[in-house]
Amino acid sequence: MWIPKGFLTPGVCSRTWCREPERSLFRSLWTATALVGLLYLGLNSVFVLAAPPAELSGRADIGAVAAQALGGSGLRRALSALVVVALFTSISSMSMAGTNVSNTSATASTTSNTTAE
Repeated sequence: MWIPKGFLTPGVCSRTWCREPERSLFRSLWTATALVGLLYLGLNSVFVLAAPPAELSGRADIGAVAAQALGGSGLRRALSALVVVALFTSISSMSMAGTNVSNTSATASTTSNTTAE
């Protein structure tokens, strides 16, 4: 499987690709954080308001219960499949990116050690 190296690097590593990195990276990271926070609050509001509190009490699968209340078993299965795919892609991408970050950090620490001498 071929994946371009730039796809795996975090946003902070793209500093050299920006015209005004001090301004655009700061703005993009805060904008992305705010959007993720709003999506999180919105999705959790749907989860909490979709089903009666008695059905949600003590359950670990609140998303599945909310999906069942909103769209029946079809939506519940679709949401479960979406969670599986999202977890798989997140875990695999972090495994790939983690090795890239650790290799970059090792190279940087080796370089800084040799320049300090």
